[in-house]
Amino acid sequence: MKRAAILLAFVMALPAFAGRVITYTASSAVSQEDANNAAMAGIAKQIVSQVDSKQTMVKKESGKNGQSKLDETFFSNNSVKSNIKLKGVTLETLKAEKGFMAKASLDIDEFTADIQFRMNRIKADVQKLEASARDAIKKRLYGQAANNLQSAQDMLPE
Repeated sequence: MKRAAILLAFVMALPAFAGRVITYTASSAVSQEDANNAAMAGIAKQIVSQVDSKQTMVKKESGKNGQSKLDETFFSNNSVKSNIKLKGVTLETLKAEKGFMAKASLDIDEFTADIQFRMNRIKADVQKLEASARDAIKKRLYGQAANNLQSAQDMLPE
């Protein structure tokens, strides 16, 4: 159900992205491939991301010869994850003074075209199953109606 709500919110926001191109520039001291991957990850994070954060504060007090010492250490571990297929990303290698640099661009119209096509196909299939279920109810074939509605439900994302 949560995925369905996220997908619905994404699709409803599609008109806001119409004709837009999302870009992200990244650099790496390691390799051009690393810069390319970081740029593509930056694009994905702009669309959908999940943030996990863990923070810990450690305080330690010790005493010796009548003097006390207080040590504080702060640890922070943050991660951003995105699990999305990027269709239509173009990569451009940029000149960098040090290391490597890449710019990724994503045309939102191209990216969403496949999603819109699949959603329209699911919608049409569900409408056929709903109509078939209504006909089955009129004929008092309740088992068939229930099966049709269950098949329609199974087509929808969670």
